[in-house]
Amino acid sequence: LFRSSQIQYVHDCFAKNDTVYCHAAQRGLFVMDFSDILNPVLRGSVTQYPYQGYNHSGWLHKNGVMYAQADETHGYKLKVFDVSNLSDINLIDTISSGVSPYSIPHNPVFRDDYLYVSYYHDGLYIFNASDPQNIYVTGFYDTCTLPDTNNYRGCWGVYPLLPSGKVLCSDMQNGFYV
Repeated sequence: LFRSSQIQYVHDCFAKNDTVYCHAAQRGLFVMDFSDILNPVLRGSVTQYPYQGYNHSGWLHKNGVMYAQADETHGYKLKVFDVSNLSDINLIDTISSGVSPYSIPHNPVFRDDYLYVSYYHDGLYIFNASDPQNIYVTGFYDTCTLPDTNNYRGCWGVYPLLPSGKVLCSDMQNGFYV
């Protein structure tokens, strides 16, 4: 069993093969190598970055270079990192829905060069990330009809990886969207 006083708590993680991206709440992002399950190795971390809040979740682009990370904190932007060198992780960009100063990104998922993000009160947002230096909103669908944005309600999750190309969204108050 791995224990680290530096990481302490992991809210969520993204795993690809033996590499696990651990989202450790206020402590940041830690990338672990679990090739030897009894002796995991810290490969890299990001413990200070812009809009640092409750480091909630993330997703690795298929190219293995871009990693999108959501801090589940009102008004904090989504971060996109260059993780091509895990010992030197660099911020590429910060992006947001641009809807409200209370907007909260929740669960980002890459499908090809598009980043799908559930944004609580803002709904589903889709970003074109084909050029990592110029990531922009390419589409959105508002699932939430509630006027109060200073809470955790609305679009909870998104899943854009079905072979059909259909996108699934769950909204805590309004149900399920396809």
